[in-house]
Amino acid sequence: MRYVVVVVRVFAWLLIAGSGAMAQTALQGQSGQDSEPPLISLPPDPVVEATSSGGAVVNYSASASDGVDGAVPVNCMPASGGVFAIGSHLVVCQAVDSRGNRASASFAVTVLAAGEADKAGAGESAERGSVTLNWSMPRSRQNGGALNVADLAGYEIYVIAEFSGADKRYDIDDPQLTTYTINGLPPDTYHISVSAVDRDGRKSTLSAIVTVTID
Repeated sequence: MRYVVVVVRVFAWLLIAGSGAMAQTALQGQSGQDSEPPLISLPPDPVVEATSSGGAVVNYSASASDGVDGAVPVNCMPASGGVFAIGSHLVVCQAVDSRGNRASASFAVTVLAAGEADKAGAGESAERGSVTLNWSMPRSRQNGGALNVADLAGYEIYVIAEFSGADKRYDIDDPQLTTYTINGLPPDTYHISVSAVDRDGRKSTLSAIVTVTID
């Protein structure tokens, strides 16, 4: 697998390790000792067939490991073992280590109506990749003023797909989260940038755009 690393800095540092494997993003802030969040491991996006009009029970497994704590608990919602209605659902998993470093990642669960699974040919399920973003909480505004945790509302991640046009924005509403994984990305070239948002709705200048290709 080929890896490409690009480092830029505007409001944020963006570090991309690519070819569909991993992308790392670091927002400007205090580095501090042991500020790395846990790494969450997720299953491939499950696709199941409904067993009733109400959908299907979906079981999945997620785990997280930390460089200092080792294995740490993962909390996912909706939870494994629950009934998922027919359609697509976003499952969000979070983990936190003993020093409060938080991680969040998501994957999609798709429940097909009875008989639809047979219609979904194998050729339609192209291999998909993921992008993992890590950052440090910013401590200052662009004008040099102090930025407290209480002032920060979260982050916005912009993903532009060059060929498919499937552009997306991911809103992170927890300012203490320092990592996010985007799963289920089909092969394409993606242009990614990040902005921080304060509680008054003011946004930082977008970071320089970085590019990662999922083959």
